[in-house]
Amino acid sequence: MKVAILTQPLHTNYGGTLQAYALQKVLINLGHEPETINYRSKIKRPLFIRVVLSKIKRIVLCRKITFDFTTQDRINIRKHHQSFIDTRLNYSEEINGTEGLRDYILKNNYGAVIIGSDQTWRPIYSPRIDSFFLDFLSDVNDIKNGICSIFWY
Repeated sequence: MKVAILTQPLHTNYGGTLQAYALQKVLINLGHEPETINYRSKIKRPLFIRVVLSKIKRIVLCRKITFDFTTQDRINIRKHHQSFIDTRLNYSEEINGTEGLRDYILKNNYGAVIIGSDQTWRPIYSPRIDSFFLDFLSDVNDIKNGICSIFWY
């Protein structure tokens, strides 16, 4: 069965990438055809703006910045991480918005949609959290869905 995995964007999300990789391996071993959906926000911020916003957030929240990478370090990390995603994962084209997500899932005839990881349930990381409850497929009856979450203490 073709299985769509709907999770957070992977970019430099190490935990999410490893979970997506492990889940794909398990599904392949069970005889399924998994694909992690590259579901993105319509708004893209340049790397520099994300770095500045991250530092401001840490200062405001009084968190110590333990690893202050340079912009070049971040570019290199992103390049190598993306290489892992490109070579080790079955990852869809970039999809923006729920209409595009719905169309992609229906067009590719997935028999199931699996939601994961645990970060999908944190509103701060999921501006469109309703997508992870599959609200855009509420009228489709022939797709099975499941939840795959891991919580750390």
